[in-house]
Amino acid sequence: MAFSQALSGVDRAWLRMHTPANPMVISGFFAFDRTMDLDALRLTVAERMFAFPRFRSRVVHSATGPRWVDVADLDVREIVGEEELPAPGDEEDLRRFVSVAVTRPLAMDRPLWRMTLLRRPTGDVLHFLIHHAIGDGIALMKVLLSLCDGAEDESVRRTGHSGKGAGPVPKRVQDEVRALLRSGSQRDAVATLHAAKALLGDGLRLLRHPRQAGRLLHAASPWADSLAHLSLLSPDPPTPLKSRLAGAKVAAWSAPLSLADVKHAAKTHGATINDLLLASVAGALHRHLESLGQPLPPDQGLRALVPINLRPPSTAARLGNHFGLILPELPVGEVDLLARLHKTRDEMARIKNSVEPAISFALLQAIGHASDAVEEEVLRFFGSKASLVLTNVPGPRRQLSLAGAPVRDLMFWVPQAAELGLGVSLLSYAGRVHLGVIADFGVVPDPAALLREIRRELGRLGVPQVD
Repeated sequence: MAFSQALSGVDRAWLRMHTPANPMVISGFFAFDRTMDLDALRLTVAERMFAFPRFRSRVVHSATGPRWVDVADLDVREIVGEEELPAPGDEEDLRRFVSVAVTRPLAMDRPLWRMTLLRRPTGDVLHFLIHHAIGDGIALMKVLLSLCDGAEDESVRRTGHSGKGAGPVPKRVQDEVRALLRSGSQRDAVATLHAAKALLGDGLRLLRHPRQAGRLLHAASPWADSLAHLSLLSPDPPTPLKSRLAGAKVAAWSAPLSLADVKHAAKTHGATINDLLLASVAGALHRHLESLGQPLPPDQGLRALVPINLRPPSTAARLGNHFGLILPELPVGEVDLLARLHKTRDEMARIKNSVEPAISFALLQAIGHASDAVEEEVLRFFGSKASLVLTNVPGPRRQLSLAGAPVRDLMFWVPQAAELGLGVSLLSYAGRVHLGVIADFGVVPDPAALLREIRRELGRLGVPQVD
């Protein structure tokens, strides 16, 4: 029987967020030390990736909404192409390819992903591009690892690492939110689905009127506190990171760090790896803005959109998007290294005990069913409150092989929603940590320089630097 499945509200939201200037695609690569057998690779992809229906389907729009529908005449050769990197085929040539590939449009009448086997003298690279509507980072990592030999024993760990004149909140909204509170599963994304449409159905009244939400949900309710906190956030200041998008992307990545070294440094400071990363990004942005002659005051910060996984571990391989977005404030204006780390740690501790991720999931779920005007308002809401996207995805703990070739390195880049033009990603693989930055050329023309600053900040916090 041919596969046909309706897109969820969240999946539909990511599809509708896609723009030429900010494509909603997750990009990355597998790097090898040898030449790959293209036929063996295509056979592996056809056998293992096509086993997931969304990877052999296209989006069809119907009267009842968009659906995933099997592509009857799909040929793996359409999906997995081959290119020769221009001589000398070094890291700079690879960076240029990745930067351009991110903005190459995907054909909407075919599956929303593609792979390109890049030939180069130092070892081939398999670049991938997957639309966010297919799934989130946790699910897509599991699918990509399914290509690899021995991946069955690997597990992606759950991590904590995206009007005027409104009247009173309608009674049906009150009923939906009260039902949500009675569910007893505030940390579970599924519990938010029943309230999702209500939260946006009347034009974001709860977000526009936090005091009404507070009275509705009672002052002691964590949902009221979180709604009020999100609603009352002021927009991020107009730094160069909020410049107009040019529509051209520039990607960069660093030599990997030792995961053991990163864990040791975090433990030394009584922090998590996420705390260490966010604090290092804050320090790098501090130096970046300072170099442009526009430093922030010491008491001012910038916010990052950080995805938070909301799936139960048993559903990690299920496709779709099951995450919330948090908006931690990075202490970018703070000049002291340790003070930045401590402020970051305190901010993340506050968020970990809140229900902000589940609320944001409800908003994303509802975007897919709301009007274009409401969707644009939600995107403006999140986009105005932040200056970058930051994500951390844990990968396999040991080295894997793909089509008979050992995978030397893994790398990926996160898409940036709304008008955001900077993304920072962290991926652990086989005992090493890989850092990546992707930016719109009009926002950060040289992301490699920003990446060097992040590495320098990690070094100052005790992570040994590796060339």
